[in-house]
Amino acid sequence: MKNLLPWLFCCLIALPVVGTAQQVRYLVECDRGASFVANATHRTDGTILVVGDLGRVGTYKREQGRITWECLPSQAFLYDVWSRNDTTIVVGESGDVWFIVEGARWKSSPLPMPDTCRSIAVHNGVVYVGTQEGRIWQRAALDAEAWTLSYQASAAVIELSLIHI
Repeated sequence: MKNLLPWLFCCLIALPVVGTAQQVRYLVECDRGASFVANATHRTDGTILVVGDLGRVGTYKREQGRITWECLPSQAFLYDVWSRNDTTIVVGESGDVWFIVEGARWKSSPLPMPDTCRSIAVHNGVVYVGTQEGRIWQRAALDAEAWTLSYQASAAVIELSLIHI
C-alpha cells in the first residue's frame, strides 16, 4: 500500500481540489507537462487552462480528453491564469506577464520590477497584477505602453478578487 500511494497521486487527472465556477484549482498527472500546477481557470466554452512550473500552460478540451501543453520562452514558474473570450493572460516569477489573443503568438509584457507575480484580475479592460512583494500593478489595456504601480501593501498580494458593491 505504501508504494501504491505515490502512483495514485501522480495518476490523478483534472481532479478538482478547490474553486468556483470561474476559477478552479486542479491536480494533474505528474508525467504530462508541468509537474506542479499552480492554478487553473475554466472558460465559457468548456476549455480548462492550467499553469505551473517551467513556464508551462496546459489546455484541456473535453472532446480531446487530454491536456495539450506549451512552454513559454522564459520558463518561469507561472502562478495564475486569466482567460475570457479569445484572450488569455498568465503571470509568474521575475515580473513575467504573458498574453495571447486567439490565433496569435504569446507576447511578453513584463513588469518594470522583477516581482513575483502571484495573481491577475481584469476589470473593464484594465489589467491588475498582484505580487508577492506587496505591489499591485495596473495597465490600462493589453496594448497599453506601460505598467503603473497602483498600490503598495505591507504584505504579499496572493490573490486579487474584484467585487462589485
